[in-house]
Amino acid sequence: MNNPPVQALTISFTTNHEIHHWVDRDDSVILKGYVDAITPLIQRGHITFFQIIVNNNDGSRVTVIFCGNYAVNHHALIQLNQIIELSRVQVRKSTFRREHDLLFLAESEINLNHGQFVRANPIIAEVDVSIQLVPQSTGIIFISGWLKLPFVGMDNGRYGSGLIVDGNYKIKVHVNPFVPYQGLIEGVYVCVRGKFCRNQNGIPFVSVNNIQDVSLVPNKSILTTVELSRLGHIIP
Repeated sequence: MNNPPVQALTISFTTNHEIHHWVDRDDSVILKGYVDAITPLIQRGHITFFQIIVNNNDGSRVTVIFCGNYAVNHHALIQLNQIIELSRVQVRKSTFRREHDLLFLAESEINLNHGQFVRANPIIAEVDVSIQLVPQSTGIIFISGWLKLPFVGMDNGRYGSGLIVDGNYKIKVHVNPFVPYQGLIEGVYVCVRGKFCRNQNGIPFVSVNNIQDVSLVPNKSILTTVELSRLGHIIP
């Protein structure tokens, strides 16, 4: 499929106000935004499906699920950063998240002819970035925050994973390869040098190549578990 060239935005994206007022099982929903993430085709038993995340460029990210023949027919057509317009999709209450998901139905319609979405003023230098702005970043970034979940080995020690928080926001940090460092305990304030990524479910994280790129910041008090519980409730 040949995509239209990059062009000025031809449609208005769905507003947060509209998204927040969706009702479970309503099958008259219209969603307009750009494709923020795509999963591979997944086979579970006799069911084939995949998911995309549609971003309205104003803080809302909506998961849309394609199943069966709709998954097979549409997976190859949808691309990252593509502007997408979906209509007659059905709202489904998410099992795992506070937000609603959308389900693509037989009556649903899809329009991929609005071109590619280009983020305005992306961050391209090696700069300090708040956790809230990490998804807008490209290249190497520095983020700082308190270590809410200390680094532990994941996937049989293949990489390490920790969680840092900054005010209302939180983000995972993956270190690969992972070598434990005893100074990185709960509540310490750290500076992380890494690169913004997303996992297959569209969840953002910061990828770090060396545990030495996670450094302790001096003259910062160590927060208690109670203090940490008040911070970092929102994924950017």
